[in-house]
Amino acid sequence: MGLVDSGVAIVVGAALAALIHGLISATGARTGTPQMIFARGVYGHRGAYLGAALTWLMAIGWFAVDCIIGGWALVQLLGIFGVPKTTEVAMGAITIVLVASMVVAIYGHQTVHVFEKYGAVVFMAFCALLFIILWPKIHWKLPTTVHGSPRFAAMVVGGSFIYALVASWIPFASDYSRYLPRSVSSQRIAWWAGAGIGFPVALLGIIGVALYTIDPSNPDLLSVITAASPAWLTIPFLLFVVLGEIWANYFDVYTAGLVALAMDIPLRRWVSALICGLVGGYVSIVSASSPISIERVPIPN
Repeated sequence: MGLVDSGVAIVVGAALAALIHGLISATGARTGTPQMIFARGVYGHRGAYLGAALTWLMAIGWFAVDCIIGGWALVQLLGIFGVPKTTEVAMGAITIVLVASMVVAIYGHQTVHVFEKYGAVVFMAFCALLFIILWPKIHWKLPTTVHGSPRFAAMVVGGSFIYALVASWIPFASDYSRYLPRSVSSQRIAWWAGAGIGFPVALLGIIGVALYTIDPSNPDLLSVITAASPAWLTIPFLLFVVLGEIWANYFDVYTAGLVALAMDIPLRRWVSALICGLVGGYVSIVSASSPISIERVPIPN
């Protein structure tokens, strides 16, 4: 797809999923319960077990994905200082992110609050600065290579990926909105929760696609950014990506613990973090070392 087609697909996919996410977030303030506990009212106590189990698997999956992204950002960062991009270095970087994520999940509750409060603003500032600096290198007129029905199908598939990305947070929706007072209107919760997840995904998705046009032959966006931007900006940006993924994993562990409670499995936070870290770490290491991953994210031997 071309840049325009990709942008349309991203916006539509993000908007549709964000609408549902916002509406479901409103249940948190009204009931004061996590999403999977709320589901008991719809499916029954034991009927909610299946949805809870699937949500637990999804939290583990996100934990693994965040470890891989953070690990590869660390590989790119080390590469600036001359460390070779070997498979061993990549596995070591993922392991570092994995261990750090588990430590933060166990001991970093207050740190997460501070980081998430200010981190989003800092990250958006980094992205905006990158976008401005790399603006001249973006191929704004990059055409689509498909036409007719295949073009529409490609947009549907692309939009579906973005929809799935945002929709994967729907089972977590009221896990956080439940802390809001019941006096807050459902309309305000739905609007801000929906806009809070839909707008950043759409904006960053479009920025990501635009930056990808700098070198369409390279499937690794982080390496494209590293090669095209100055080191004084790339280094703090990559470092922030690593830290952001580590702190993002806290929410996966948090939800995994709540889901375990929904399945009547009482777990302490450190036990939940340990299980989530071990299983998610195994998935991330196996996934990152598979031939498909190595092909998509080239690591020289």
